[in-house]
Amino acid sequence: MTQSEYLIGGISTDGVTLTHNHGVSPEGLQNSVLLTQTGGNSSNSLFNFALPQVVGDYSYSFFIKAGTSTSCRLYQRADNTATLEDFNPQTISAGETGGNLNLNFESYGNDWWRVSFTKSVTTTNAHWFLFYPDRNNLGANVEIYGFQWEQGSYPTSYIPNHSGGTITRGADVLDGAGDTNTFNDSEGVLFLDVENVNATSAIAISDDSTSDFLQIYLDYTSSNPIRYRVSSGGTSQFDRNFAYSLDVSQPFKIAFRYSANNFSIWINGVKADEVLSGSTPVGLSTIEFYNIFGAGNKFDGKLNQSLYFPTALSDADCITLTTI
Repeated sequence: MTQSEYLIGGISTDGVTLTHNHGVSPEGLQNSVLLTQTGGNSSNSLFNFALPQVVGDYSYSFFIKAGTSTSCRLYQRADNTATLEDFNPQTISAGETGGNLNLNFESYGNDWWRVSFTKSVTTTNAHWFLFYPDRNNLGANVEIYGFQWEQGSYPTSYIPNHSGGTITRGADVLDGAGDTNTFNDSEGVLFLDVENVNATSAIAISDDSTSDFLQIYLDYTSSNPIRYRVSSGGTSQFDRNFAYSLDVSQPFKIAFRYSANNFSIWINGVKADEVLSGSTPVGLSTIEFYNIFGAGNKFDGKLNQSLYFPTALSDADCITLTTI
């Protein structure tokens, strides 16, 4: 989207008016756009008929706030097939609709919702997007902001684009990754809610060196993709691979529980493996989403949630925590 907030610069209109800087957007600035139906019932849309024609998955997203419109329609066309879904901006609720586009609605507060969906493009035929604010209600309006189209199997966080060209997402930066007061050297649990692992990825809690750490490896190329290991005082306590079939492209929850002579991995409500010997690391001070043994194996996937518990949770708690 060449101009994600100044829509006249990156989108075409037919039978609608755009009032820029109308209200306060999810960004907290007065830079939302009021979209008003001013044409007939067959001519009142925003559209882009020149989306990329590279084969792959595409995710489409924008923000909406209800005005007077009671029915909105989204079209996506690819592979010579148009798919559409209607929704009422007055009655949006969080989650996926299960409709033709399987729209997902996420609340951003102040009555703003992010609308998103993902579709595959399998040929290089015409690829376009079309949004009707209300086809049958002259003067109806909605407030919109932040259009984004990106190649990928899920929408990422919104990236403003004021450049007039394409932009590329930089890596997310983890700020405030803990200190020695955050982590318990004696016992604890590292929990991850993950999906769409795209490359071999590592997650560790460490003393910010290769001396003391506990680490989870996710191997996206293997049918048994889980590996975990612990080092204490510069001495490896264990480095464990185990047989556990898991499709890491799909949502899964994993917890690494540790205490002296009692280490275990829990996946989707099941204790998948355990090691009943070994010392715990000391001086734990940071969580790191990369391989502490080098620059490779940075975390590459969708991390829905990461939690740390400074106590070794019970079996029952680990089951509850990791059950999908």
